[in-house]
This record gives sequence, structure tokens and C-alpha cells, in this order.
Amino acid sequence: MCGKSLGGQQGAWGRMRPGLSFRQGTGQTDRFKGYEEQRRSPDSAMTRSLHSVSHSPTASPAPHGGGRVLHIVTRYLRGGSERRIADAMNALEEFDHDLVVGAESDVKLATANLPAREVLLEPTLVKKPSPYSDLIALKRMIQVIKERRPRIVFTHQSKAGVLGRIASRLAGRVPVVHSLSMASFGPGYSTIQSSVFKQLEVRLASSTTAYTVVGADLCRRFIEAGVPASKLHLIRSGVPLPIIAESREQLRLEIAEKYEVSPGRPWLIHVGSLEARKNVMLLPEVLRLSHELSPDRPPHLFIVGDGVLSAELKRALSRAGLERHSTMTGYVNGAGPFIKASDSLILLSSVEGLPQVLVQAASVGTPFAAFEVDGVREMLTLGARGTAVDPGDLESVARAVVAHLDNTPVLQEIDVGTWSPQTIRKGYRGLVREILSEPGNSPLRLSRS
Repeated sequence: MCGKSLGGQQGAWGRMRPGLSFRQGTGQTDRFKGYEEQRRSPDSAMTRSLHSVSHSPTASPAPHGGGRVLHIVTRYLRGGSERRIADAMNALEEFDHDLVVGAESDVKLATANLPAREVLLEPTLVKKPSPYSDLIALKRMIQVIKERRPRIVFTHQSKAGVLGRIASRLAGRVPVVHSLSMASFGPGYSTIQSSVFKQLEVRLASSTTAYTVVGADLCRRFIEAGVPASKLHLIRSGVPLPIIAESREQLRLEIAEKYEVSPGRPWLIHVGSLEARKNVMLLPEVLRLSHELSPDRPPHLFIVGDGVLSAELKRALSRAGLERHSTMTGYVNGAGPFIKASDSLILLSSVEGLPQVLVQAASVGTPFAAFEVDGVREMLTLGARGTAVDPGDLESVARAVVAHLDNTPVLQEIDVGTWSPQTIRKGYRGLVREILSEPGNSPLRLSRS
């Protein structure tokens, strides 16, 4: 099923225990006191079991008839893989959803954004390999699966995907769906890491009931690694596509006034988390090269997003003498106006599954220049305007964005039907219906809406 959405046809709009427990009535400070103490004292936290840190205010007050679904994620922050948790929960409203998050998660954000009945913090679930912590986390995942008896387990991100799938098997072969937002092997990783995770994914395929995959390029990567194509189901991530009434010129005037930038200059934009995987520390050099290539019309760079490299990136821009040629906006809830107002978008990620920002750019006609990672060629095939360059070739990135400065952005017709909320919803519902109809699983009648 790789490359085929389970959601059916595109929509009509598609072209374009011991420990801390939360009690109702406690204040925000008390509510997360235990969580913050665990973050500061990880060693002592390892001696504790999973803790219920919140009950979501958006969850239904009464139990649903479908039973439980358990989601396990390594880190819940602001990102594309986290959005897929919301997609699955919203699509499967017949179920009660519980969420296990690792120690590096933003628990408040998860509680506010998700319709989970309960959010459970596991202090030993961390991103970096740690045999001692990983073994404890695995043991506790087995325990919570046995106790809560979910109909299905969804795992998200690499570490949770490995431990969660093993735990589901050891806890009684509970059906488990692994969500793939990007590969954990291949280009962008060291040879050793890539080899280890590739072999691990192939071995785990027999313990994985199904995969939900964000893009066709990513599907092909896993098929080539040896994962059965029949287990791979293309279900897009719920990208919030910009619907902006204002013209590009009006948006530029509004943004220029707010950030004190000339609306007459060319604008470049980078949108995303400021972290190592996004290669954001290469942005100053791309901007410098674009100034060399376009000395008469030097572009201004908007950096929309926040992250651990924010301060370091700001210092690098200052050292390069580019501080007045760039604007760091921090996190923005809805980057669509910036994308539509810009002349070109830059993506320098070393690893992706299908970059959501490219979908957003294509939907408003803004071209992109991106390292050729999974999903970039896929977007070009779908009709997006842009240029794919070899990873690390900054001069080609600069040449591509400068070429975009001479062309007025044009809204091209691009097939975004598989990103429609209706198609995503049908995809999850069809997959769960298929899994629960298998022999040995308790059937559940799900409507096809």
C-alpha cells in the first residue's frame, strides 16, 4: 500500500503509578511540580514508575465505547511527528487515548494540544541511547500495556518506536502501529548509526502490525531496506495549509512595518525548529553567498522558529555582519503570511520524511531551495516550484534562491488532496478497521466517515 492513501479519493478542495498524580482543581504550579523535579533529578526519577501528570481538558468526560488506544512518543515538543499524534487521536474519537511521553517532553504543551484522557511521564524514556534507562523504560511500558489493555498501540519517533514495539509484543502481542515521519537510517546519519538502525527496523518489522508513513519517498526507503510494502500505509501529516485573503503586497507591508524591514527588498525565509538536524547554522553562509550573487538587490532573511540553537545562530549572524540583513522572529503560531510574502524558502535539513513547510510553500506559490532529502523530489513531482540541490552545496542553494528573486511567485495547481483533514481521518479509520478485523483481534464497528 506504499504510495497509496487509505483515505480514498481526495477532497474537492484538494487541488491547490507510585509517585505524582494529578487531581482536578490543583493549580498550574502544583500540577507540574513533580515533572520539573524529575527533570532536575533524573537519577532519582529512574526509581519511580510511570506518573500520571495530567488529564487533558479537551478529553471527553465519559468513557468511549471503543476501548483504549495507547500512544508512546520519545519527546513531545512542537514538530511534525507530534502533529501526527493529534491526527490519530482526532480521527479515532470512539477510543479513549492515553499518551506516554519521555523525559524531554513539554508536558504542558501535550496536555493543551491533545484530546488525551491521560498523559503519563516516563523519566527513563530519553532520546540518547542508554542501556540502563532503556531497559527500565521497556519494563514500564510492558507494565502499562498490560494494565491498560489497549486495543492498539501507536508509537512515534525512533526510541519510542523501538521500545514500544518490543513492549507490545512482550505484553501479549498487542497490535502496534509505528508512525514514520522520517527515516532513522540512510543519508544524514553516520555509517554505523545508519547500519544499526536499518537492521533494527528490518527485525522489528515482524513485530509491527502496520506503519503510517508521511511520504512516498520515505515508503520507498523502508521497502528498499526490507520492510514489507503491504505494511506501509501512506497517511499524510495534518499540515495547516495557509488560507490567506491578503495579497502578497499587503502582507509584505504589514510584516515590514512590524519588523522594521524594507518591503522593497527581496525576502528569503526559513521556517522550522532551530536545531542541528535542520542545519540552521549554515544559514549565515547561504545569506552571505546570496549577497555576493545579488549585490544590487541583497535579500533579507526571515528566520521563523525557535530552538536550542537560537542564541548561537544570532551570534553567528552578528559575527558575519548580517544582523541587519536578517530577522529572527522566534516561534510564530502560523507562518503562512511570512511564507506567502517571501520570494524564496530555504530548507537545509539533513533528514526529513516529507517537509511540511514545503507543502505550505507550494500551497501559496512560494518557490523553495532545499537539500535533496526524502520528500523534496516528491513535492516537485506533485507540481511544487523549487530546486533540489546536493546536501551541503550551499553555493547551489544561494544560486537557486537568487534565481527565484527575478520571478514573481505564481500559484500553481498542485495536488494537496491527500493532506485534507477528511482524507487523513479516513486513512486512520480505514487502517484501524483493517487491523481490528484480523483474526484474534476483537472487532469494532467504525463508521466510514
